[in-house]
Amino acid sequence: MRSLGLLALVLSLGLSGCGNMVLSREPLFQRDRAAEQDLKHGAWASPDPGCEFDSNAAVQDWPDCANGLLISRKSFGRNSFLAGGDPMIIQSLGGEDDRVFFYMALRPTARDGGGRIVGYETWFVVCGPPPQTKERKVTLTPGSGLTIDGDNCFASEAAAVRAAARASLEWTPDRPHYRWLRKQKSGDRDEILSLERGLPTRRKDKPPSAPR
Repeated sequence: MRSLGLLALVLSLGLSGCGNMVLSREPLFQRDRAAEQDLKHGAWASPDPGCEFDSNAAVQDWPDCANGLLISRKSFGRNSFLAGGDPMIIQSLGGEDDRVFFYMALRPTARDGGGRIVGYETWFVVCGPPPQTKERKVTLTPGSGLTIDGDNCFASEAAAVRAAARASLEWTPDRPHYRWLRKQKSGDRDEILSLERGLPTRRKDKPPSAPR
């Protein structure tokens, strides 16, 4: 399962290999509870082509190809939260040993009759065009307000992250699109998808290590 899209990917890569992603050493955004409430609570999915699954089953029992997730009052917390704007920004703490934050963008694609978000696309906020060689992990041309430090890219202002989020659309054409499927049921285990611990984890996953 994924939580809010691509966040779980970081677990498999580890932040030490984040390379072209935009990071910050301090939190740059403030939590926007109104924006978080805009996301309709319940079970969501971004199925891979040809994926078949029973959406009425517990979300944790959906196949990986469904890319299922739950959004509830537990989905955001002190270490990972949503900031409003266009696009919205997800700020997440990337490791327990270092205070390093990383960022994703979220843009609504559909709303219900009450104005709640029932569809969205999401993508990582990256530093600039992908590096041209496998040896290099970070772009040669960082966006405005971004600084290269070794194999990582850092921002010091929220405006730089927001601008990079918009620019990142050019380099992420295959963005996951999520849609709301149903209300949360008693059998859905949202605690394994909570962002309160900094990153969503499946029980077999270990927290990522932050870049040094």
